[in-house]
Amino acid sequence: MKNKEYHWFPHDKLAGANQKLGALIAEHGMAGYGRWWKLLEILRCQDGCKYSIKESFRYKMLGEHLKCSAAKAKQFIDDCINKYEVLCTDGEYIWSGYMMKYMKHWEQKRKTLSENGKKGAEITNLIHAANAAAGPQKNSGKDKDKDKDKIRDKDKEKINDKQEITTTIKQQFIDPQQAKEALLKDERFLYHYLGIKQCTQDQLSDWLDTFNKKLAITGDEQKTLHDYRTHFMNWFKFRDPVKENPKTFLQSSSNKAPTIIPAVTSYMKTAQQIMKEEEERISKLTGKAIGK
Repeated sequence: MKNKEYHWFPHDKLAGANQKLGALIAEHGMAGYGRWWKLLEILRCQDGCKYSIKESFRYKMLGEHLKCSAAKAKQFIDDCINKYEVLCTDGEYIWSGYMMKYMKHWEQKRKTLSENGKKGAEITNLIHAANAAAGPQKNSGKDKDKDKDKIRDKDKEKINDKQEITTTIKQQFIDPQQAKEALLKDERFLYHYLGIKQCTQDQLSDWLDTFNKKLAITGDEQKTLHDYRTHFMNWFKFRDPVKENPKTFLQSSSNKAPTIIPAVTSYMKTAQQIMKEEEERISKLTGKAIGK
């Protein structure tokens, strides 16, 4: 049976915020951005997601798809390779590293699901063959129910094993410095902050250092990588990378703390003065009464 082909590829909703694609848009406009995604569609339809450029007529075919001349198509491809570095080539083929990475991931996932489905079918066929070989029995209905119960129990065991593994992974604590290094290697994490917040990778690294210091001050350092990422993202929502400096942020925050003790001291002095004045007034009144 021929494997079912999936004619799709992921389109990141934040792709336009990428710095390289931003440079492409700045020079070629939204028409160039549209040509880029049309080019990805063409690559997805090729074997191995690679398009051959060995023959000269290939650029003419690309021009027809991209609604431009062969010369403009070739110039656009050259810019994507050499200027914006969003395409790769070996001189004979062009391809997208972005697409190859994600399609490899999804292909592996599809293969795993297919293998699990085949294993399940084999187990079902073995049960049916065993029942057929045994022939009709008085309690065949009960035996079938038992077989179904066994299969259900096995499925429950698999689900419980997966849940235990997932729980164990999520409960593994990680050192804040290690968490910072892991996030700085996470392409999706960097892609979000470098594109949306318009800050450099060095500035993001400084903000992570400041966040780690905050965790140390509050004693909240025991976190899994998932919790660390979520806590930082929620905390960073209220930061202004343009106006605030991560290196002096904690110092400026501490200077804004309210001074409670001077206010209390002033209140106590005022109360003592009132009591003293009242004692003097009573003393004067008492003295006048004795004189009369």
